[in-house]
Formats: sequence, structure tokens, C-alpha cells
Amino acid sequence: MSAAIVEPMAGAKQKKPSTRKTTVSKPGKGKQATANKPPAQPKTIRRKKTRKKPPSHPFRRWLYRLTVLGIWGLFALLLLLVYYAHDLPNPEDLHRYEEAAGIEIYTNNGTYLSQISGNSGFPVSYAMLPDHLIQVVLAIEDRRFFSHPGIDMFGILRAALANLSGGGVAQGGSTITQQLAKISFLSPERTFKRKIQEAMLSLWLEAKLSKENILTLYLNRVYLGGGYTGIGAAARGYFGKKVAQLSLYESAMLAGLLKAPSRLNPKHDAGAANARMRVVLSAMVEAEFALPRVLENTPYLTAKQQHLPHNRTVNATDFMAYVRQTLPFYLGLGEDGLRLSSTLDIGWQHAAEQTLSGVINRNGATHHVSQGAVVVLNEKGAILAMVGSANQEEEGYNRAVTALRQPGSAFKFFVYLAALEAGISPQDRYEDMPLAINGWQPENYGDKDFGTLSVQDAFAFSANRIAVQLAEKIGRERIINLAQNLGITSALRNHPSISLGTSEVSLLELTAAYASLTHQGASVLPYAIRRIETTDGKLLESHASELASPIISDHTVTAMRQLLAAVTAYGTGKQAGNALIGKTGTSQDHRDAWFIGIAPQHGNVTIGVWLGNDDNRPMKGITGGGLPARIARDIVEVSGK
Repeated sequence: MSAAIVEPMAGAKQKKPSTRKTTVSKPGKGKQATANKPPAQPKTIRRKKTRKKPPSHPFRRWLYRLTVLGIWGLFALLLLLVYYAHDLPNPEDLHRYEEAAGIEIYTNNGTYLSQISGNSGFPVSYAMLPDHLIQVVLAIEDRRFFSHPGIDMFGILRAALANLSGGGVAQGGSTITQQLAKISFLSPERTFKRKIQEAMLSLWLEAKLSKENILTLYLNRVYLGGGYTGIGAAARGYFGKKVAQLSLYESAMLAGLLKAPSRLNPKHDAGAANARMRVVLSAMVEAEFALPRVLENTPYLTAKQQHLPHNRTVNATDFMAYVRQTLPFYLGLGEDGLRLSSTLDIGWQHAAEQTLSGVINRNGATHHVSQGAVVVLNEKGAILAMVGSANQEEEGYNRAVTALRQPGSAFKFFVYLAALEAGISPQDRYEDMPLAINGWQPENYGDKDFGTLSVQDAFAFSANRIAVQLAEKIGRERIINLAQNLGITSALRNHPSISLGTSEVSLLELTAAYASLTHQGASVLPYAIRRIETTDGKLLESHASELASPIISDHTVTAMRQLLAAVTAYGTGKQAGNALIGKTGTSQDHRDAWFIGIAPQHGNVTIGVWLGNDDNRPMKGITGGGLPARIARDIVEVSGK
């Protein structure tokens, strides 16, 4: 039977055959058919963790930054406090001084010089202080004393504004507590470290002591000029009274001395003392401690004068400070008070004070010099005179002892001493020629060319290049060792420039080294205390003046004195006159000027003079052979020795 063919119906749409492929899985191979595949799971996208950004608002961003900066600042401050606290004095030692006996200090000829109060000297208790004395002290020194915690931020801000408007330092921001911390535990140098430690000690004092105790300790320890330490000694010395007997005006004068004891005390300048007293009374009125009528008819006060030989008065502020540095070794040895015989000589001290201050007052502005220092030593190292400030207005900073400055050519003393000891003769000749050492090239002052000179003339004219030649020939180590053996304790740098005095030293140690030429070539150790005994005459301590072993030979001593004589006879030190032999020194850019000399016909004393500025700015045209040499000459003449 044949198959029938079926035709599509007319008008009907023909269905197209499907073109979709059907995937057939083979046994054991491939994947399942697409139709049977389960739906795909969504992938988990891992995002990188990012640090949270600071707030986008500008104010919030700055607040965030300031907060972070503040946290780091506090951390740095904590580290700084820990660093400065590691060598902080022990505040527990505060009352050790209160247990000490009172000490009367006398000059080398037995003249009364000063009193340092102790428990049997002239101390006062708070109950003994007149109300008006407390008021004048607070009015001029620390009006918020009874309300601040030891540091007065309002006072610091007020002082800063006053100084800014006045264009200088017109006011200080230290509280009485800070001043007590400084005079009891710290050095007077103006450093950031000292101010931080002062603040830390002040907070400790406020935590441990009452306000009344702090004020009493301060008044018992503060220096008030005229050689008087403590309000009790000052009341007795100036007015012949006990503290409880002081009048308002006498209290105001004593309070006025706290600013500048040596300059403003009535023994030194009665007019300045009375003018300062009126300033204190005005402050008392301003602080509402007194009515304006206290300023009416203010009396003119004079001090009870202590009579010194030849009617000479001295401040001896820096000498007394030097004496007090040694006192802890002797405190408490006497129950009924102590008597201390010092080395101070009134004649030399008076001459040093008057000469130095006079030269600075006359020449300071013209030559841009504001400060100076003088030391006078005898053959055995006794300090006959010491002045650590040209005008002594700034109390406490003893430039003769504390300041380290470049000695310039005054250091050539050690170069030539070592050369003479090594066998070089004063008559040996050297050529003043250019030289270079490891790239360093020394030049003579004023670019002079001296040609060929003897060793003596090279020293007299201070030829730098010949001094360097000598130093390199004999060896710098030899020079450094000699200087240290003669008493130089400051660090000396082993550099070719050391022969030209680039390593800093103090005036006292340099003067003492020169004094070895008066001490048979042995080192000289400066001292200020001769004897300490009780008031009933029992000897407690006495300075031993045994001659140490010579460090330089007799031959070298004679030759070196010959070289020093050449300096003042025809060299750079001619202005010192024929009464002195010595050496001049001037550091780079006239920042320091020195003269160290010996007066053979005037007790064989050694005189050291330094001029300069505390901020190290250059002076104008001052060399060691100028004003310093003339100061030394005038001291010899004024002393009358």
C-alpha cells in the first residue's frame, strides 16, 4: 500500500523546525545537560579594608589634627620631664640648711664682712614678720602668692605683655616659691633646663610646705646686698634693728633690694635705695595693701654704715656666692654659731669693683661691651678679689667662675710653656709663613706678616702662625696635658686651632694657671676660706698651704716670665704699664678680650680680666691689649698695695 502524502491546509502558518541544540551527555564524560544545571551561586566580593578617613568638614579635620598633635606633645613633655628629673636635687635636703649654725664671715685682716643666717644667726619665724613687711614683699614680688600653686600663669602672662610693650625685660614672672627653689637647689644660669627644674621643685615645695613656711624660708635665705643674707641679717646690718622693729619705710627699702641687692642697697647708693623704696610703696598702694597717704612725706632713709679700712666699702657679692658654695661641707659643725675667716682683701676687692664698673660705664655704649669679670690671686691661690659682673645689677651669675669663653691668644701661655719645657729657647728663630693643616689655615691678627721672629718676639707680638708651628712641632697632646696639670678642668679639643685659644675656659682657672709662675712652678688651687672656728675660738677647719710638686722647672718659669715681660714692654700688652707682666688674648670677631698678668712688685699677685657680652655678640674694637690691660693696670694703682 502506498503511503499517503498529506498537504498542508490552505491559509495555515507553517511551523519552522526548531534550531535549538540538544546536548546529550555521554556516559562517563562531560557535564550534565544545561537544562539540568542548578542556578549559579552569587560570588562574594571581598573589599580591601581601608583606614577611616578623618572627618571631611575642615573644622573637624583641624580638630582631629590638633588632638593628635596634643597627644604627641604631652608625650614629648612627659619624656622631657623625666629627662630633667633624673638629676634633680633632692628636695628633702631643704631643711638641712635650717639646722646649720649662723656663720659670720670676715676679711683676711679680721674685718666683719657678712652674715649667713642659720638657727643661731638671725633667722626669723613667720610670727616675727610685721604685717607691713609681708605686704611690701608680696606687692613688689608676688601679689598672688597665697592663691597660686607655685607657678603663676597670670603673672607670667602679665610680665610677658609688660616686657613686650616696653621693648625689653621690665618684669619677671617668677613666683616667690620659684625663687626659693632657685636659691636653695639650683645654679643661677639662665637655661631652659634650670627653668623646668625650678618649676618642678616649686610644685613639690607647694605640696609639702605651707605658704607661711615658704615665705619665711625665702626671706631667711635671700641675699639683700651689703654682704647680708636673710632678712634678719639685713635688718641688723642696715638699721641696727630686729625684724619685728622695722618701720613700714624700712621694710619697703629692704623689699626693694630684692631686685638688685648690690646696686640698690643704701650702703652703695642711698639715692637709688630711696627711689626704689617709693616704687615699692606705690606697688603696695596699687595692690590695695595701703592707702595713698603712705606715699606722702616718705622719709629719706640711710643705713647704719659698717666701717671698713680706708673708708672703702665693697659689695663682694660674687665672692660671697663663691664662699657659700663651699659651706655645705661645714654646716652644723658649731652649735653656737661659726666664725669664718675668708681670703678677701678689702683693698684689692674695692679696686677691682670700682675699676671694672667705671670702665664699662664709660666705654660700654661706644665699644658695645656690657660685661666683665676680675680675679686677683696671691701666690698660694688665695682669692684676694673676685668680681663676676661689671655692674652687679644681675645677681647670682658669676662670670669669673661660671662663664666659659674662648681665651684667644691668652692660651698661648701653655703653648710656649710646653715649648720651653721641650728645650726650645726664647732666642730660637722661626719664619712667620703661611701653612695649612688638614685644610685649616691660620692667619695673624690684621693679616700681618712678621717675617722671621725669635720665640720671645713671636710671643710678644702674638704671631699666630708661629704659635701653631710650635704646637705642631712639640705635639698638641703635650700642651693639653700641661694645661690640665696646671688646673684647666674645662674640656680642651685636640685641634690645630687649640694653640690660638678656641677651647673655652673660665677666668678663674686660667688665672690660677698663670699663678703657677709665682708658686715655684707648682699648680695653684684657688680658695676663699682660710679658717672656720666656733665663736668661742675652737678651730674646726684650716686651709693647708703645702707646696705641691713643681710641674714646670725653675728654668722654664724664669724664661716664661721673661716672655710675659716682653709682652708688656714692647708687645701687645704695652697699655698694662711697667707694673705688670702678662699676656693678652682676643677671640674671633672681638667676642672676648682678656689680660692675665702678674704684678711682681705688688705682692706678686696674679690678676685676670675678661670683657665681653653674655649673648656672645662682638664688641667694637676691643682687644686684650686695650681695655683689659688698662683695667689690670688701674686695679694695681687703685689698690694701693
